[in-house]
Amino acid sequence: MRSYRALVVFQMKGLLREPLSLFFNVIFPSVLLHFMVIMSAAFGQADTSPELVVSFLFTGLLALILGQLSLNTLPVATSAMREQGILRRFKASPMALSTWIAAQISAYFIMALISATLMFITASVSYGLDPPAHVGALVLAFAVSAMAFLSFGYLIASLAKNPRTAMIAGQLLYLLMMFLSGVFVPVTSLPDHLQTFVQLLPMTHVIELLQAVWFERGWPLTATGALLVVFVVSGTMASRVFRWD
Repeated sequence: MRSYRALVVFQMKGLLREPLSLFFNVIFPSVLLHFMVIMSAAFGQADTSPELVVSFLFTGLLALILGQLSLNTLPVATSAMREQGILRRFKASPMALSTWIAAQISAYFIMALISATLMFITASVSYGLDPPAHVGALVLAFAVSAMAFLSFGYLIASLAKNPRTAMIAGQLLYLLMMFLSGVFVPVTSLPDHLQTFVQLLPMTHVIELLQAVWFERGWPLTATGALLVVFVVSGTMASRVFRWD
């Protein structure tokens, strides 16, 4: 347990000491929220409730926070540590691989919570956004989404040969999900064939789960099941193909 806590602190320090990592993982989602609200006010439908717009964008950007950490930051950082020989030194210790993976995912989940909290404070102060009726359910939905997404990101980190490969793969998947999974426009507005395709993307189910809980539509079992499958399959595969060096 002591080694687990030490590794979480080690990972957090690495994430917070890098200015670009700090900006894109923690600050940028709040900046993007402001930008999207302004764009929605300028080009959106006049009869749409401002509170509804902010709530829709907020839940979509929660998914984007997880996507940024899971697809862009985690794979590149892990590949870089492998290339620099840092992982090899950890391999020489008595620490189990499961401890390393759990500590790394925990650190990234904490970062996601920090970013989400900052974005909510921003939305609350700037646009009067109120918390959802069931805050506990939203936190649970966010945790389920994070575990699935971070496991998926760890699979990319395990398969990537170097940081460049990890960056390219992560960016392609991130951009694909950002534009098709319902972050900015509902999935239902896409053509039928794309609506079928986006069901293969984890972020689609993350947004469905978060918005269902936020707007009190119940707990979507299909989205939850899909995320649990992503978590189990990605986690199992990542633990089998993970390389220390």
